[in-house]
Amino acid sequence: MTVGVTSLIQDFSARVLEEKKSKTTKDLLEYSQSAAKVGGWELDLETGHLYSTAETYRIHDTSAEKFDPMVGASVSFDLPQSQEVITR
Repeated sequence: MTVGVTSLIQDFSARVLEEKKSKTTKDLLEYSQSAAKVGGWELDLETGHLYSTAETYRIHDTSAEKFDPMVGASVSFDLPQSQEVITR
């Protein structure tokens, strides 16, 4: 009878440190936006979908669940002269 044992060891410490650093950076960004009362968003150019920060939703008194974050709908929150620049 032959018995085999396989062992796999992987060092996750670098990954854990990077995840902690990323979370710290994200928390700092969220705190800074809240303190400054400014939000942020990222636009997916292929789909037209907007990814907004929590502060952006707070400023507009809405949430991801209540608001369709597409470019056309998002622009409606901006001033008319800003809408013109954004939709060019």
